Parts: sequence; structure tokens; C-alpha cells
Amino acid sequence: RVVLATPDPNPYVNGKGILILKKHGIQVDVGLLKKEASLLNEKYIIFMRTGRPFIHLKIAQSLDGRIATQEGQSRWITNENALKTVHRLRSEYDAVLVGIKTVIKDNPSLTVRHLAGRNPFRIILDDKLVIPENARVISDKGINRTIIFTTVEENDPGFARLSRRGIRLIQVGRTESGYINLPEVMAHLATLNITSLLVEGGGEVFTSFIKSRLFDKITFFIAPMMIGTGIQSIGDLNITSLEEATRLQDVQIDIIDNQAVITGYQNFESITG
Repeated sequence: RVVLATPDPNPYVNGKGILILKKHGIQVDVGLLKKEASLLNEKYIIFMRTGRPFIHLKIAQSLDGRIATQEGQSRWITNENALKTVHRLRSEYDAVLVGIKTVIKDNPSLTVRHLAGRNPFRIILDDKLVIPENARVISDKGINRTIIFTTVEENDPGFARLSRRGIRLIQVGRTESGYINLPEVMAHLATLNITSLLVEGGGEVFTSFIKSRLFDKITFFIAPMMIGTGIQSIGDLNITSLEEATRLQDVQIDIIDNQAVITGYQNFESITG
């Protein structure tokens, strides 16, 4: 007798192993702890079923939904233990993505620190290719793990200059609203065998992914503070009625040192179904 939680969603497998076992008279029971097993393999399942990376949005914000002050100060909105959780998350994903405004404002390394773990690929959305020459993501030892997506064409002087430095750039199109074409970016990442993506900001990037319904999981790290006027974590989603609102499923709420961590899925059935 063989007991398994869930079949392999790989289309090249397509239940063939189960059929072979049954053909040889072996009893096969499917579905034991299906939900738990699906969550353990959520990245693989989504990649196999959709052909794009599993997309997890990670938002660190204040109680009133701000990711930075009006002047752009955002460092230490969340505490040290929450920061360790973020770095653990990074180590579990193939790539981490931010927009160019985050690179310019924070100059992040986007590496794994505070614990042992692998460094993810660093994906930068830079539509006009204005990344500073001294940005850490294109000047440190991990430059070979940085990929910049831009709408600037390959014959642009800036494109050529960065390419000569060994920086990987990929030219993609724009949407009707003028933003980088995110589905096109995801398709390119899939060809690079990047199966999971942690999106870390900023507000315009979060808004674009949510407006496009292009995410599987979202986690809010909510600090017990109120900033007032500042930079919103999520901007206008063009929602005019509550029926259109994005509602999360299978929500989990944790507390890390007086900070709330709320995690949910956009379509839980797409993973466990």
C-alpha cells in the first residue's frame, strides 16, 4: 500500500507513477495531509501550474499603512527579530525583487544576513535605467546575481555601459499605463529557472503587483506606530466597490516582539486544489 498527500503537478509526470503502481496491484491512497503537503511545496506547485515563479509580497509598514515618512525615512520601522524573519525569508526564495526607487533611497544589498543561508538573485525594476553606478546591487561581490529589467532599448548608451561591466540587463515592454510589463518579467524569470520570488518594495511595486493580481502570498509586518502623512505601502488599486477588493484567504496572524505579522493567500485553492 502506498499513501501520498498530493500528486506531482509536473505535467510530464501527470499521475503516471500512481497508474503504474495501481497497474501492479498496489493500493494507492491520495490526499493524506493534503493541505500541509501543498503548503510545504507551494512554490513548486505554482511554478508547475502557472509557468511563472511563486510570488510572495513582503510589506513592512506602520499601523496606518506607511512604509516611510514623508521625507522617505523607513529604516527600523520593524524590529530586529522581524528583520531576522525577513532574512530567513530571503534565504528561502530563488530571487528578491525591488523597484529602482528603493535602490536609490535605501541602497540595499538584498543579501542574507543575521543567519546562515544562500543569497537570492537580486531583481531590479528600472524602467528608465537610472540606477546609480555605486549602487550595492551592481558594485559588490554578488554582481553576477543581479538582473535589471528595463524598458530602455539595448542601443541606449546606458544599457551598453552597464552591460560592459558584466551586469545582466533584460529589455521588456511597457503596459498601457506606462509601467514595466510584469507578466513579461515573470516569463523571463521562469526561463532562468527562478521558481520563487520575494517582492520587497516599494509602494509603487506593491501596487502594480496587487493591481495586476500577480501574487500568490502576501505578508505584512506591522509595527505598533503611526506615522501620519508618509509613503503608502499600497496606492490606488482602481477599486470602486467592496466586491472588487482583494480578499486574502487562509490568513495567519503572529506576534513577533509586539509587532503583528499577517500572512494570507490570494487564491489558496490554486495551491491546495
